[in-house]
Amino acid sequence: MPSTCPKCHQVLEEDYVCCADVTYTWKCAKCRKLSKGFVIPFGRCENCGGSLEVVEEYALQDPARLKPIRQALQAEMNAHTFYAMAAEEATDPDVRALFASLSEMEREHLENLSDKYHAHIEMDVRPTPHPKIRQIILDEIEEVPAPDRPLALYERAIEMERRARAFFLQQVEGLEEGLEREIYRELAAEEDEHISLLEAGLAKTREALGRR
Repeated sequence: MPSTCPKCHQVLEEDYVCCADVTYTWKCAKCRKLSKGFVIPFGRCENCGGSLEVVEEYALQDPARLKPIRQALQAEMNAHTFYAMAAEEATDPDVRALFASLSEMEREHLENLSDKYHAHIEMDVRPTPHPKIRQIILDEIEEVPAPDRPLALYERAIEMERRARAFFLQQVEGLEEGLEREIYRELAAEEDEHISLLEAGLAKTREALGRR
């Protein structure tokens, strides 16, 4: 007999992963504050910006199946937060518009994944991270002279997307055909699209600034 989601009560197909009742307990390695949630932006403490570690795994017969879903949601949440902050930092209207568009794309991806796997994640349209988390995300960028800051933002974004793409493709190589492998493939394809948009934006901005 098909099961149902405990939150939205939709009927779940066989071999479907539902995350509705999944909650992790996270502990800050710095201040030891405990937090709860399926994913947390950048895996950082909202109290001090320290790194978080899972201290309570969800009791599931096959917890490995949750891993790609959690990593997918984490990646989308991180990217949404970064691009929202980058849009606020950008002074050039075209650069700001691109980052705002990417932030919205990541938010939609996050919502789609959350709906697909019933994660029911609550999120802000315009996230406001703790100042220390902001400092970590924009490390050294705020020190770059204002005229060069758009280039620094583009380069940081491209680096982030390339690193994420490499990670997802690495996961694909180690998995057999199935749900988990397909999730990583989809994520890698999204990174390709974002990298192309960012590289085009970087080239346009370099040309406008008279840089090579």
